[in-house]
Amino acid sequence: MSVEQQVDALTASVEDLKGAVVSKKATLDASVADAQSATAQAQAAKVNALSARDQAAAFKDAAYSAAQSAASAVAYQDLSAIALTKEVTAVDVFIYDTSKDSDGGAWRHRCAGTSWYREPLNTATRGARREFPAVAVIVAERNKVTIYDGDDPAMPMWMVFTPYTHPNVLEAWRTTRAATSISALNARMVWGTIAGSSSGLVIADFVSDKYGKITENPVLCGWANGIASRGAETITDIALKPILHAAVNDVAMAVLPEASNDPVTGLPSPLIVAACGNYAASAGVAIIKADWSVANITFGTPSWAKYVEFRPGDGALCVVCDGSNSGGRFRRVYHKIPEETVAEANVYTLGAANELYPMFESGAYIGMSLPLSSDGSMFSNGFNGYADAGKDRLSLIAPRPDDPDKGMLAWVTSNFSSGWMPGDIKGAYLSSADDTDLVESNHFNEEFLSAGDWVLGDNATITAGALAYAGGSGATDSYVSGGFPTNAQCAVTFTVSNYASGNAKVRPGSVSTEGTNVSADGTYTQIVVSSSNDALVVDVTEDFVGKITAISVFECDPDRSLNRKGLIVRGTITREPVAIGAELVEYSGFAASNYLEQPYNPDLPAGDQDICVMGWVKPGPTISGGIVDFGENAAQKRRLMYVNASGDLMWNTASSQVAATGVLKPDIWTHVCATHQAGGAVNIYANGRRAAVGSMPRAPQTAQSPLLVGVFRASSLSAFLGSIALLRISATIPTSDLIRHIYQEEKALFQKNAACTLYGASDAVTALAHDPDTGLLHVGTSAGRSVFKGLRRVANTTVPVGAAIAAAGGMIVDE
Repeated sequence: MSVEQQVDALTASVEDLKGAVVSKKATLDASVADAQSATAQAQAAKVNALSARDQAAAFKDAAYSAAQSAASAVAYQDLSAIALTKEVTAVDVFIYDTSKDSDGGAWRHRCAGTSWYREPLNTATRGARREFPAVAVIVAERNKVTIYDGDDPAMPMWMVFTPYTHPNVLEAWRTTRAATSISALNARMVWGTIAGSSSGLVIADFVSDKYGKITENPVLCGWANGIASRGAETITDIALKPILHAAVNDVAMAVLPEASNDPVTGLPSPLIVAACGNYAASAGVAIIKADWSVANITFGTPSWAKYVEFRPGDGALCVVCDGSNSGGRFRRVYHKIPEETVAEANVYTLGAANELYPMFESGAYIGMSLPLSSDGSMFSNGFNGYADAGKDRLSLIAPRPDDPDKGMLAWVTSNFSSGWMPGDIKGAYLSSADDTDLVESNHFNEEFLSAGDWVLGDNATITAGALAYAGGSGATDSYVSGGFPTNAQCAVTFTVSNYASGNAKVRPGSVSTEGTNVSADGTYTQIVVSSSNDALVVDVTEDFVGKITAISVFECDPDRSLNRKGLIVRGTITREPVAIGAELVEYSGFAASNYLEQPYNPDLPAGDQDICVMGWVKPGPTISGGIVDFGENAAQKRRLMYVNASGDLMWNTASSQVAATGVLKPDIWTHVCATHQAGGAVNIYANGRRAAVGSMPRAPQTAQSPLLVGVFRASSLSAFLGSIALLRISATIPTSDLIRHIYQEEKALFQKNAACTLYGASDAVTALAHDPDTGLLHVGTSAGRSVFKGLRRVANTTVPVGAAIAAAGGMIVDE
């Protein structure tokens, strides 16, 4: 190349470089302009951000308040969006989140060699996906178990298991053996079946590709060829051990800390427990260990296991026991899982268990839903619901593992919420969701001026305004229809005169155990509970000689505890919501002629017993008056809670008192609690905090000591000028931590729009599920699904719930 050519080429290169530089400069200038604009925008954004920060700080408290007022379900509006339903009639549902398996669900990615992974897709028993879902929704029907793919919002079918009948009874799941319950963990899925000697526990292990059965007959316990053979499988490997009974009512699984790894799957082997038995035969709990050996907990006749579950925190085994005779339902808790067979006498005794909890009343259990933590501190996370014939309700149980007699119970229905009832509860009052005012009325006022509608017993006559019995062989009861309101707690008053011999009482029809026999002249007032039979019966022994006059029946405001001894309405009591839009109502309008009263109740703690009185009070503009009075008269103020004009909360016995100074303020709800130990120690709490400590002697309660609510005895009845709600009296003194917990849970019921009852008009609980991730309890009834956070209902659906709910990680599935 000549010099000229080289110069020309260099010149061209320089020109090209110059053009590039100019272009770059233009780009840079534009970038600078953009940067300047961005800077201005950033400065503006900074100002906006600071403003937004200030607004966020200002809205913080309002947002918290709104979250606490979640009865509108705004805070939980996603529940209905993720609650998926299928047109099935489920007996149980289970949400299997494989991320909670020991390997985080990694096992799902090493199943390519299994029979089920290679089987044809898009069939009647297999969906379109080969891989096991990360979240599987397992639905058990009586004759089918379906695994749905919870990873897909449409929740398509992933796999189906159905029973069939092998000619030699060598199938894992035999036709007509109905499924009852299901569980899954660490790649194993198990379900119980009933209705026949060849029923039992069905097992599917997805990593080892095994499908089999455990029943009470050892020759029928074993593995089939693989999961792909389901519906036509044949048990060929008789390698499993039998359980104590073929009827499996419930199943549960847990990986214990000492669990060994399965040599095939590499996963820790979960412990499987099965609740076995029925009315026809005694049974108990089968414990299937890692090596497939079995230990049993057997119960004596006539007892068996109905439900099983592992308690979070300590892994304790919780068992609900059943019995063929009335009242035979109990919960046992085993802190250490038995390694060998344990023979228990029956469900009524503690036996080898560490804790024993009676279930208070007979009824058909719906099921346990997450028993409480081992230390008894996480009370709001443990629940148990059951439908009790004629007295259906949701039962929330907070056990005390260290002292089972001192746990707590709360009952919830469509029209009341009892609040937490600690230990040996004696009365739970003022807990209604009905804001109708209470007016004193005599339901039945009989002066015996004529025979009227009475059906007189033998040896009975109506003479001179009295029902008279002359005694003698063959004397029988007299009765009249319509004497009692049906299914109500009532106060019945009657007078006995000219008494000579025998016993008499006045009771509701068909409830012969109600009422107390009397055998002397006098006027008596007793609290009784009527049934669907509204007859009033004068119940006498054959040798009764005397007259009965002036029978009156007053319907009480109910006591929600097991004792069911309500309060008589004197005058008129006003009831209205405790807050705007809230369901729980307050009781107010107390005066010398307007209060609530219970006649002498021997169940209430006497002078030498521990006592706890707690409730919620809201003074009016003028602070004063009596909240609770056990006193016989003004000079003997026995066990009295009242407040003075300075807002001091007082606990008074005879001439001594302990005062919590200035804890009550006008128009502000305060949780109050006074405890008095038999030895004399007194503690007063306000809003969960100890506000006063003292000591004073205890005076005995006498037969002349009625319970008064809303007033106390002075020269005349001195009324509390304010409102009261959720009043409770117990013979158990809760711990300070427990009192604080009660306050924290119950204060949510005193917020604006707070709901506290089961949604709808039905009290029959059909299904329960507790979501361990959200802490919410889902309760099904024929009116829909009520969602509780502690004692407060925070959301609901309106679609009836049948037999099953499952909840985990915010996903809810119901039938």
